[in-house]
Parts: sequence; C-alpha cells; structure tokens
Amino acid sequence: MKEHLALFTGESMIAMRDGRKTQTRRVIVPQPPPAVTQVWMMNDGAWAGMVFGDESKYAPNPEHRVWFRCPYGVPGDMLYWANEPIEFIGINSLRGDMRQEGVIKSLFDGVVRTVRIPDVDDMLKGRRIKRPKLGRWRGRRLPIEWVRDWRWLVTHVRVERVQDISEVDAIAEGKQPITGKPPRIVCGEAIDMNCTARELFRDLWDSINHKRGYGFETNSWVYAVTFRRQP
Repeated sequence: MKEHLALFTGESMIAMRDGRKTQTRRVIVPQPPPAVTQVWMMNDGAWAGMVFGDESKYAPNPEHRVWFRCPYGVPGDMLYWANEPIEFIGINSLRGDMRQEGVIKSLFDGVVRTVRIPDVDDMLKGRRIKRPKLGRWRGRRLPIEWVRDWRWLVTHVRVERVQDISEVDAIAEGKQPITGKPPRIVCGEAIDMNCTARELFRDLWDSINHKRGYGFETNSWVYAVTFRRQP
C-alpha cells in the first residue's frame, strides 16, 4: 500500500467529509496522442493506450503504444489531503529541548492542534524549511509533518474521457441536481432554472481546467478515482 498526495478545494473536502463526494477526476498530463482510442490497465497497475490498425488489431510497433501510471495510485492505496487552509496562531517552547512546537488552527473546520516546527537545519523533501511566521499559511502545500491524519482508501481507478461521466458519477463527484424551481422570466423569455448534476459538474470542471486547455468541450482523458473515508 502506498500513500499519494491529493489536492482538494475546501468545498470538495466538506463534501468528502460528509460522504457526498466519493469520486474525483483528474486530467492526464500529458494527454495520450489523438490516435489512441482505448486504454487498458495492465497487471502492474500501469495503463496502456493502444492504437488500432486497419484490421482492428493492436499496432505491432511499440512506438504506437502509450504507457502511463495514475499518480493517485491503484485500488488499496491511500490518498491524503495536504493543502488544508490553516492559521499559525502560536509557538510553545519545549522544556529540555531546543525545538519548539506550533499551534495551528484549521480554517476548514476550526480544529486547533499542535505541530512540530522544523529547525532551520532540518531538511524536508530536500528543501530547507524556514521557521513559519504567525498568521495564515499561504503555502500551497503544508509541510508533511503538519498534514492532518485524514486518509481515503482508493477503491477503484479507471481511465476515460471526461464527457463519459454519467449523472450517477456526477452525484458521486459531490454535485446534486437542482429540480423543482420555477422558470425565470428574462426579457420576456422563460429560462429553466433546473439543471442536472452532470451540468453542474461541467461548470465546475470548466472553472478549474478551461484555462489550462482541458475544458469540458475538449473531452480530455482523465483518471476517475473512487475512494472512501478511512476511520
């Protein structure tokens, strides 16, 4: 079993905490070549994208095959959240020890906890870590020693096009369909205010990925990861 870093927004984390979000989709970077139309998971957990010949057989040339591995693991691996927004609110000196511990407050749910402050000479992932200053943590990722003990077990991984998402999958992504709203009259025309979970997911996807060139209309290849919260 391996553990893999996963970045989520606060909104997604709330949905995951409440059990409303059990799937996530992430763009495959780089994308398989346009000639790849189908992919398969191999025995070692890697994925292979195949180019079919004129007779619908595997292309014999290995150069026509694309190999890639999901950075979010395989079933049985764990995901952990490392971009929790926090506020650094205090420092406590430890008796008999030159090191100190910090007091941090989660801006996600208000939980206060103590964490170890690395010394100036400590090395964390090959980089020097400076002593943090009081105030909101502005880094994209927390130091690994500050990561909260929240884990999600990967139960299923598949590779597909983003437009392959179904209504059921969109609900598993944390979106709920909007129904029962009366139409809104704009400029004399009635506009339907109801929408499906898939349409809401499309809007969310474009808000995150359109600027990167992976908008919903491009129908990019994605990893679709299913998970569940570990107690």
